[in-house]
Amino acid sequence: MESELIRLVDSIHRDKSIDKDIIFESIQESLETALRRNYREAREIQVNIDREFGTISAYIDGRILDPKSLGRIAAHSTKTSFNTLMKMAERDVVFHEFTKKVNSIVMGTVLRKEQGFTIVNLGKAEGILPLREQVFNERYKLGERIRVLVLSVEKKGQKVNIRLSRAHPDFVKCLFVSEVPEIADRTIEIKGIAREAGKRTKIALYSNDERVDCIGSCVGVRGSRIKGIINELNGEKVDIVKWNAQIEIYIKEVMSPAAVNRIELDKENFRARVVVPDEQYSLSIGKKGSNIRLASQITKHHLDVITSSQLLREDLIKKLQFNKIPSLNDQEIDSLTISGIQSLEDICDQELEELVKFNFIDDEKAVAILEYSRKVLESEIDGLTPEDYEEIERKVKAESSSELVFNIPSRKKVDIPEETENKDKPVEEESTSEPTENTVEDKEVDGNVVSEEKSEADVEKSETDVEKSETDVEKSETDVAEPVIDEAVSKPVSTETEIEKE
Repeated sequence: MESELIRLVDSIHRDKSIDKDIIFESIQESLETALRRNYREAREIQVNIDREFGTISAYIDGRILDPKSLGRIAAHSTKTSFNTLMKMAERDVVFHEFTKKVNSIVMGTVLRKEQGFTIVNLGKAEGILPLREQVFNERYKLGERIRVLVLSVEKKGQKVNIRLSRAHPDFVKCLFVSEVPEIADRTIEIKGIAREAGKRTKIALYSNDERVDCIGSCVGVRGSRIKGIINELNGEKVDIVKWNAQIEIYIKEVMSPAAVNRIELDKENFRARVVVPDEQYSLSIGKKGSNIRLASQITKHHLDVITSSQLLREDLIKKLQFNKIPSLNDQEIDSLTISGIQSLEDICDQELEELVKFNFIDDEKAVAILEYSRKVLESEIDGLTPEDYEEIERKVKAESSSELVFNIPSRKKVDIPEETENKDKPVEEESTSEPTENTVEDKEVDGNVVSEEKSEADVEKSETDVEKSETDVEKSETDVAEPVIDEAVSKPVSTETEIEKE
């Protein structure tokens, strides 16, 4: 009997990793419960178990009792109580084991699917993969081994509720930790991460060692490291950017692959307006707004994207509204500009007494200026005419067209071999007379010689006519000499006269 009890305790300890002392205490407590049910009038019940030999001794009010004499009902009660205590002990073991694995990746096997939930076998326990923690484009087959993130572990009755995820941003973070040794040893830190599961992920890194490139370390040789991460994410796009303490530089990095021209930052309200080129507006927004959403999440700032044309239009409208303040002429507006008041917002920030300090502004005019500025800023009035808006649109289009001209890529010059250039070109005869560089040509009109100055277009045309006449000369030599009509002179001449003229 003693050896069987010891073997039973050892077997439970090996299979379920429950401490032997807990098993012995459970057996002892189960026996005491069964004795209390049989001897309800007993004042003191005590059960002792020898941990070395497995000997069981029971005492009821000081009298020794043989446990074998309890009967079948007491044995069944002891067994039921012992099984319940073992399940509680096993639950505690699983709870403590998986509590240490929270926010880490574990390997499991898909068991079954229940009402959208996927049950995953994790070895000693089963985990639940909810529908909202699954990636929308992933399909899990029964018996498939998958990697999941442990989100939370809770005790629920005699079981442990383990919640899993594959859509959480920390899942990508743990993949980088497992694939990149520099992140594991904290040479590279992950400063921020934002994810839209199945679509795109942005991760910001910072290197504590200047000699270590954080982006190159994560990508690996020929992309060996990042390929393993992307394969695990089933082709999800991953943007790796450098973290920077200066929020303006950080926003520019996070907005990649789009270029940023300018950033207007509002640190108090955690907002920023990002100005991008017109042709990169759609790239900065991303597909269905994914790029700008992830950039806002990772920077923890509300980002508004506008184009250069929109910013120019706003500046022109504000400037024109400022220049059209009633009861002020151009010189007075220039005086306000020199003093630092350059917009209607600046006027609204001024007090009435500060405006009256100007020699050309009295109390009545100051009140009218403040009222006009307030109404324009609150969109109660516009202050501009349709002609003003047309002029603004013309300026915006002119500025946009000039930017497009400067952004046109230069075409690569293709060198044509000489044999190809001269393949179809007729062979020209060497001329005894040297060509003149000036554009003055003598003509004979009614027997008088007249000097006529030609334009560059006329000179080019004459050179073309000369080449054509040379071709005609070669043709005339092979055939019978026929009269040739010179287009420049427009009268019949012989071939000999034409050659002399050239």
